[in-house]
Amino acid sequence: MGLNQTSIVIVAILIFISLLYYLKITLLKVLVRSYFIMMQGTFLWQNVRPLAETWCLKAKTTAKLNSTEMDFWRCSARISRKDKIRNNVIKKKMNMTRSLLEDIKTKQLQWYGHVQRMEEGRLPKEELEWRPSGRRKRGSPKLTWAEGIRGMMGEKGLKEEDWADRNNWRRKIA
Repeated sequence: MGLNQTSIVIVAILIFISLLYYLKITLLKVLVRSYFIMMQGTFLWQNVRPLAETWCLKAKTTAKLNSTEMDFWRCSARISRKDKIRNNVIKKKMNMTRSLLEDIKTKQLQWYGHVQRMEEGRLPKEELEWRPSGRRKRGSPKLTWAEGIRGMMGEKGLKEEDWADRNNWRRKIA
């Protein structure tokens, strides 16, 4: 009784999922670790990137991403939190120039410029410009993806019309 290729893949996926459940690793940690595995030359970042471009980066998500990233770097450097070494020292030790959050923000701005340059009538452009009918719920309004993009554009000193020149846009967001 031999196993074919698809059966082996399915068994491997089931083992991986049960291992994740057993170790109680969150999806966020898996996504961050796949980002760092990509840095070592594998293809897993291609699976995370489409998700990252459309995330609405709220304060809680940003804090989780930063802490998970630093957890990875501490683990890689074999430094415990009990050693009480600051994050910037660990980043220097690991020769880390950009954080995961900076990469995600850059990808989001690239995606925004790409969609804005599309011709009218394309589905992604219509989705970007769509506004739901009706009123928002009571209380503090939730941060939308477009508001987050406008905030990032303000941080980088970009204007609404800058996306028209692709090379200039790429240079400014990098």
